[in-house]
Amino acid sequence: NARMFALSWQAYFTMCFLNPRNTVVFSRGFKDISLYGAAIGPLMGTIGGIILSVLINILPESLGFGVQSALVTAQELTISVAWAEGKLWKRFLAQCEVGWQG
Repeated sequence: NARMFALSWQAYFTMCFLNPRNTVVFSRGFKDISLYGAAIGPLMGTIGGIILSVLINILPESLGFGVQSALVTAQELTISVAWAEGKLWKRFLAQCEVGWQG
């Protein structure tokens, strides 16, 4: 997904560069970086989103709130259902043995 996202931005930058009437502002180098430019603005938004998502995923566990993913919940539910079905089969087979012997 990240490669496709980067590729879409590359296509946008190339189209802006090839259009002679385009007025989009790009930074010219390290000495002239504009935070409102077409490349640095989205980059800062992406970095901010990454930092925020990491903090949101880390903070609840450090504060004592156990956050489980849907995969962990599904795995635990599957194990409990499998054990319950195993117990049913064990009871069924025990009843079958009693029926055969009686």
